[in-house]
Amino acid sequence: MSEAREHPAFTHPTDRTVKIWRYMDFTKFVGMLEHTSLFFARSDLLGDPFEGSFPPANDVMFDHVHRQFLDVFVGDDPQKREQYVNSVRKLRLGVKGQRPWMLVSCWHMNEHESAAMWKLYTDGGKSICIQSTYDKLRSCLPSEIYTGVVRYIDYEKQFISEDNYFRNFMHKRKSFEHEREIRAIWPLLPKPDEDPPAFGSWQSLDLQELIEKVFVSPDAPLWFADLARKVIERYVLDVPLVQSTLSKDPIW
Repeated sequence: MSEAREHPAFTHPTDRTVKIWRYMDFTKFVGMLEHTSLFFARSDLLGDPFEGSFPPANDVMFDHVHRQFLDVFVGDDPQKREQYVNSVRKLRLGVKGQRPWMLVSCWHMNEHESAAMWKLYTDGGKSICIQSTYDKLRSCLPSEIYTGVVRYIDYEKQFISEDNYFRNFMHKRKSFEHEREIRAIWPLLPKPDEDPPAFGSWQSLDLQELIEKVFVSPDAPLWFADLARKVIERYVLDVPLVQSTLSKDPIW
């Protein structure tokens, strides 16, 4: 399988061997094993209404954002300017319509597991986390999928360049900065006679190549760790199962 493709809207981490983590409920993990695939969710169903949107700063700084096009194609003609502004608005609405067709896999970039991520993205003790690296994720994905680091900006003060609308999906508000997100995006081609996938879609890949370790929730009971081990063995996935280090007792 070929590596995920390059694109100017996607910036790679400085260290491409950096560890990445995907925290999930156990049922989602079993689904991954059953499908031998990674699930990509629709961007409009990720829970953030700002996904793929433009910052208010893009309107405040409109002349600056579109300076090159305004200078070349509009000049001082007010009628041409109005036509250009209307065309930009139509293009923006097109981006909104693209959201159900933009499928996303979200990962947390960190050299260590995160107590906050366990609490935010899993359901108590019956949860696991798979750990990989950025390079391994890229090497497992087909060429039609892009990967990169999400950039967090102040939507009131900073704009997103409108030269390519992938940029919208690789920026988030600063209030999400704790996520330290690595994002893989799978753009589907909208078809007039078809509806977008209901929730998202599975992308087949080599889980053995992708996953370095499977971590069990720090709140998991002993029986759950044993169950997770048996499930991994049943699906012939040869990776270490690790009890979260956050579950260790303190030393007094």
